[in-house]
Amino acid sequence: MTLQEILAIRALITVAHHVPGRVRLRLDPQVRSLPAAAELGNLRANEHGILATRLNPLARSLVIEYDSAKISPALL
Repeated sequence: MTLQEILAIRALITVAHHVPGRVRLRLDPQVRSLPAAAELGNLRANEHGILATRLNPLARSLVIEYDSAKISPALL
């Protein structure tokens, strides 16, 4: 899953906590019905600035650590 795909389903995602370089997202239960939901935990470190991710399905949260020099904190 790419950052663009996450942005496409942003209506079902809310920001729980954000500091430059790290964002915790809350996932609406409806996210599970989307085909892309299975890929949320597969967002990998890449050249576009994603450093790491942690998906917690029970808490319905996704933490994304990113390089704030490559991804604008305002975007997230």
